[in-house]
Amino acid sequence: MSRATSFRLEEEFNLMSTKRFDRIRHSSYTSRDFEVKKNFEVLYKVESLRTLLRIFLPLRYKDRTYISKTVFLDLLPKLKKLRALSLTKYHVIELPKSLGDLRQLRYINLSETQIKCLPESTSLLFNLQSLILRNCICLEKLPSHVGNLINLCHFDIRGSILIREMPLGVKKLKCLKTLSNFIVGKGIGSSLNDLKSLKFLCGELCLSSLENAVDCQDTAEMILCDMDTEVLVLEWSSSNPSEDEAVKTVLDVLQPHKNLKVLTIKNYGGQELSSWIGDPSFSNMVVLKLDGCENCTTLPSLALLGSLQNLTIRLMGKIKKIGGEVYGEGCSKSFQSLRILCFEKLQEWEHWDPVENDNVQRFPRLQKLSISQCPKLSGRLPNHLPLLDNLVINGCEQLVVSFSSLPILRSLEINRCKGMVCCSPVDSRALNSMSTGGESNFPVFRSWSSEGFQKLEHLTVVGCQELVHLWPNKIFPENAPQELSCFTSLQQLHLKELRNLSSFPDGLLSNLSRVTISQCDGLTSLNEGLRHSNTRLKYLKRTYLYFSIFFLFIGTERRRGQS
Repeated sequence: MSRATSFRLEEEFNLMSTKRFDRIRHSSYTSRDFEVKKNFEVLYKVESLRTLLRIFLPLRYKDRTYISKTVFLDLLPKLKKLRALSLTKYHVIELPKSLGDLRQLRYINLSETQIKCLPESTSLLFNLQSLILRNCICLEKLPSHVGNLINLCHFDIRGSILIREMPLGVKKLKCLKTLSNFIVGKGIGSSLNDLKSLKFLCGELCLSSLENAVDCQDTAEMILCDMDTEVLVLEWSSSNPSEDEAVKTVLDVLQPHKNLKVLTIKNYGGQELSSWIGDPSFSNMVVLKLDGCENCTTLPSLALLGSLQNLTIRLMGKIKKIGGEVYGEGCSKSFQSLRILCFEKLQEWEHWDPVENDNVQRFPRLQKLSISQCPKLSGRLPNHLPLLDNLVINGCEQLVVSFSSLPILRSLEINRCKGMVCCSPVDSRALNSMSTGGESNFPVFRSWSSEGFQKLEHLTVVGCQELVHLWPNKIFPENAPQELSCFTSLQQLHLKELRNLSSFPDGLLSNLSRVTISQCDGLTSLNEGLRHSNTRLKYLKRTYLYFSIFFLFIGTERRRGQS
């Protein structure tokens, strides 16, 4: 057996000799719902312990547990040689003031505990390299002399929402490589300019409470340009109107390194975004999210970001038009790598000009397009999206969704829009999943017989109040109509809030395995063909508005007499 012996607290320690305790270096234990001092008594004999880790069993739903207040207050001071300490997910935990005496500690992980404060003596752990405090929702502040941790390389406080500022002295952490969140405070804590001292920062960085960054007004020096960060989040607490020139100056000096891959700007309060956003020199950027920039009236030229694959524009309430300013003047090729494009909650957006002609290629690789809660948007969508696989339009009451060249579209969701026009049968032949809802969408059903939905497997219809029949002709069980011949692959059918629906196809959707019907008060019966002829149907649920719910299992379950 090697000198660095490991063990689990669940073992039968009473069989171990005192000599063997002296050889133990690493210990782990699985948690109980309630931890008491007795559970840790064996560790009082293991004075040379290097590692103490709490681990979790797979599929354990109750991860956060309780522990007696005295356990670690008594135990930790005895473990003078401890290097790594992980005590994650304790409901309540308190660390002793003597924590600072454990001078050999390199790693502390207190993630998802409800610890309220770290002892000030934590600042004496000069050898500490990793301090992980992720999702400590009760932690209110950090030790005031955290700058003494001169060997700290990894500092994670993501989700510790009560921390209001970084302590004074963070600029002394010159070995720091990862810093999850730098919070700009109003008091005497660290300022944004202190980041210039952290030359080795890389990976992911979030700068929050940027409304407090008042020390950038008199400098034009870039703060982040020398940091090789790949993911950057710039966040203000709210997008309330502020001095436009001042807030833009802060954004200007936060221009990142050209290797940046992911950028999020949240709650920016200025009217105009900085010119570096959209600069084609950011050739590695793959994800861009503009969220809550409520006062911006225009968007920068984003189309020339050659590697951009995912673009989200959300909560920009003063944007009225999106057009040539985004694509770049005289540019014939734009968004050449874009795969995902999402617009959400643009309350004043009225017009989207794709600027398409024979000499212009827009969105040649777009796979998902989502437009949600843009109530004033009208006009048309881009016509030519050859690789579009997923289309979601929701809450655009003035928009008539029209598409004519979506040859591989597989998933379609259209809800609460003015209408939908399917111009060519080829548009529907690849569809696998379709969801539609809102009173204005019911005309789509009138053309189903001529369109063909041979690959459609999942169909959801919600809130089409004027819909009386799923298909326009009356259905007879002995004579399969042409209208249903196209639904040969349909497996799941979900109908909800169709108040006037009065008839249901009878025995012709032979592949259906799951049917749910909810709040369809006009549908008084389900035909015998569906209930008894369909041997593949496994689940049938009908929810009445004023009556009961029943479940019907058919097929093999029916043969066993279960219902």
